[in-house]
Amino acid sequence: MVDELLAAWNDHDVDRTTPLLADDFIGIDLAHPAPIEGPEGYRQVFQNYVRAFPDLSLTCESVLEQDNRIVFFWQARGTHRGAFMNIPPTGHTFSVRGVTLLTLHLGKIFQSYCQWDVAGLFRAMHLLPEL
Repeated sequence: MVDELLAAWNDHDVDRTTPLLADDFIGIDLAHPAPIEGPEGYRQVFQNYVRAFPDLSLTCESVLEQDNRIVFFWQARGTHRGAFMNIPPTGHTFSVRGVTLLTLHLGKIFQSYCQWDVAGLFRAMHLLPEL
């Protein structure tokens, strides 16, 4: 499941992600103020990321699976070339880490919780001072 999901993200092919999602999918992403609802909501978020970071690539660092849950630690890299969170393109590159917890139901992703280094992204875009 994780390999399929990351391959679709790396190919920027949203059509390969939505069949992995349950119709009543709910996702939490720290960069979004409201839950992501359903495959269509996921599609919109996916497309926003790819527009903002057209060279976005994700690598999986490790995966843990138990019962109907999958946790994977990842690293994302890219260049800020489109608006993101109402921030105009800066042209800066970034590398951030995150973790995603997927809950599966009947072989599809029912819930997703994604926590990642949003402040690290802002530092890379020169919007926050270095620590």
